[in-house]
Amino acid sequence: MENYKKILFEEMVVKSAMLVSACDYNLHPDEAYVIKTWIIDRVDTYPTSIQNEVKDRLNAYITEVYIALSNNEVDMQIILDGVEIVSNLKDRLELFQVCLDVASADGKVQEVELILIHKIIEYLKLDASVARSLIEKELPISNHVDLNENLVLGISSTMLDEEIQELLRVQYRKWNARVTSTSSDIRDQAEQMIHIIANVKKLHNAKKEKDNPSNDSSVDNAVEVANCSYGMIEYIYDKEHNKWVKENRIVIKKGTPLPHEVIEMIYITENEFRISLTEGEDSDPDFVDKIYNEKILLPNSVSGRHAIEITYKYNTNQIMQFRIKDLESGITKKLKLH
Repeated sequence: MENYKKILFEEMVVKSAMLVSACDYNLHPDEAYVIKTWIIDRVDTYPTSIQNEVKDRLNAYITEVYIALSNNEVDMQIILDGVEIVSNLKDRLELFQVCLDVASADGKVQEVELILIHKIIEYLKLDASVARSLIEKELPISNHVDLNENLVLGISSTMLDEEIQELLRVQYRKWNARVTSTSSDIRDQAEQMIHIIANVKKLHNAKKEKDNPSNDSSVDNAVEVANCSYGMIEYIYDKEHNKWVKENRIVIKKGTPLPHEVIEMIYITENEFRISLTEGEDSDPDFVDKIYNEKILLPNSVSGRHAIEITYKYNTNQIMQFRIKDLESGITKKLKLH
């Protein structure tokens, strides 16, 4: 019985890996190499007397999937049917790791591959946080060709609003802690992930507002909105004129339902920077009020780059609060406007 389970598990590994390799309609040589390497290592675990037999069996699974793919007759759910019966958690994690290795082998992550990877997580009944950590390690965001931000964060259409908000909070705390890493690869990935989290949160809140409009006449108590627009002055590269220009970028728009909070990250290599916070609706810095303009001095950064977190918090009592924090040194500036 145990030998039967072992054989069935090996079939699942090879066929799952093959399907991940072929799901983008491109059987890349590097992906095939990953599968072949796993087969060789697996064969070596058997007694010498039956190694050729095992090798032929495992290679036959490749041929079987290839033929089924040609006829469009293969399905991951069918391949992994009964996986919990024939394998333990360690085995299932090994199967998942092989699939990740295949997906990452060509250095490009297609959306269709990521969709299939998430289906495998479901079929293997893996812990979502464990699986997500493995994905982040093996399929870094910089390798994604066609980026599906919800998929990258593990957000599904069946999740409740509270679940999405909690996931975004957890993800933000995790990646925010990595922006000061001494590893440039980790820092770069953290910056990209924070940008994705902020964008998904913005789109999610906009959808929630659209689905539950604040001006609904059935609501007895009117929703309080922002009386002013707040933002910051920054330099934007003008491609048309090949120069940098100063612009007022609005972060919280007038009329935004309250309370409202926005967290942004900026990265600098110098030990000082000037920040100008504004009040007003115009993109031209000359036509808005500069409510905070200060040069902030910072100590030397261990990583060579400062990660600055800027929080805009607009409360229902029309009080606007700003917090500017250097994540490495902890230096913080706060401003409250009534």
